[in-house]
Amino acid sequence: MIQIENARKEDAPIIAPMIMEAMNLECCQWFAGPNHTLEEFEQLMTRLVAMEESQYSYRNTLVAIDHGAEAGRTVAGVCVSYDGALLRPLRRAFIKEALETFGIDYSDMGDETAAGELYIDTVCVRADYRGHGIAGQLLMATVEKGRGMGLPTGLLVDDGNPKAERLYRLRGGGRRLLGRPQDAQDAQAVNRTEEKPQPPRWKIAACLLAYVRLNLISLYRRWP
Repeated sequence: MIQIENARKEDAPIIAPMIMEAMNLECCQWFAGPNHTLEEFEQLMTRLVAMEESQYSYRNTLVAIDHGAEAGRTVAGVCVSYDGALLRPLRRAFIKEALETFGIDYSDMGDETAAGELYIDTVCVRADYRGHGIAGQLLMATVEKGRGMGLPTGLLVDDGNPKAERLYRLRGGGRRLLGRPQDAQDAQAVNRTEEKPQPPRWKIAACLLAYVRLNLISLYRRWP
């Protein structure tokens, strides 16, 4: 039986590679740079998940837990979300870790969210658990989390993916906003215009967009 729970600090070594899967390993390698490995990037992400003040913190993460698995408590899926107003202070941990670990300064990275929403940064379901509605459960639990904070729940979606569109609409949302705090039975699509990234930051923005699109779309290929 799958239950949606708050993540634990000790889940960090499991959550980190799932975030990386959603990000796309090519993007992970780009962030690490040519002189560092994916293993080093995973170690960095594990540290970030274990922190209390980071956008990838376990405190910002809901997990889908299979308590009936033979191995015991098993993390089947994750959803990382946070108040868009806190993106920049939360991102400082990544910037600091990347500078110290890879010698690369990402302090000029563009913003993918802003104040006024609970932003879904990452959704990932383990390959052997896909096709069983776990992504939908995570999304709905995150919508409820947003309502408890008095915020709508926002995410970026590739308009050209009908399966993803169907998933979000079935879960009570439009293309970019899931649920309004003032009306639990309604949802309103928000058209968020993304500026076309310009060099030298275009590659960072491209990776971020690939990250969001992969974690919210490609992992639902088996959705009916």
